[in-house]
Amino acid sequence: FHIRRRFEYSFMTENLPLDPEEIDYEIVEFLPDESLDSYLMQYAEIHRLIHELEGEQLYRALSELMDLESYMRLMAFNYIVCNHDYTDEIYFYINGQSKKSRFEFLPWDFDDIFGISPHEGWKSRNEILDDQMVFSVENKLDLVIGSDTFLYEKYLDELSKMVDAVGDAPVRSIFQAIYKEIFPYYNTPGIIGLSVNDSNSKQYNMQDLEYQLNGIYSYLSQRINSIQDQMKLR
Repeated sequence: FHIRRRFEYSFMTENLPLDPEEIDYEIVEFLPDESLDSYLMQYAEIHRLIHELEGEQLYRALSELMDLESYMRLMAFNYIVCNHDYTDEIYFYINGQSKKSRFEFLPWDFDDIFGISPHEGWKSRNEILDDQMVFSVENKLDLVIGSDTFLYEKYLDELSKMVDAVGDAPVRSIFQAIYKEIFPYYNTPGIIGLSVNDSNSKQYNMQDLEYQLNGIYSYLSQRINSIQDQMKLR
């Protein structure tokens, strides 16, 4: 069972409660009606709680409904890579094999990372969160995590772990693997020559590949170093 969080159901609405009958969902395996109703109500309950509770009470209540630490790690990753298009590109799903029926998460479509600003723009975002280390607040759940003191401290713990996990050595290893995988295609004239048929009609070459990869690697390394410096000021 999974739900794709649509943009219009990004928890920004103040209309309560969220109507379970309006939630888009897909059943992967057969579910009895009572289980389906329960999961839809569970999803709607997240929406209710972030409007009514705060602090540790909210943290504990949300943790009963969803893998909150996992969601915070996803937020941390989106912050690191400046993903400005992810509110509706995530699935909330229930793993039928788990002992605890909490929502887990499957993000997808990372084609808009390294964005200059979130979709709502820096001005709107900064008016709400100022210098909090959360990239976007177009989603109410992220806004609450970024603005609630207790939840934000928990989020910073996950951000610290994520920064350590994507430190310079792992990132360098990933970029080397990418280069190794793509190199044969760039090095074969019959393949790379077809790049003139791409949307920008550009003839790519090996120098382009190295320039792009080095540029992205340099940006990401600087981004990680900057976040580490910010974390030291906590």
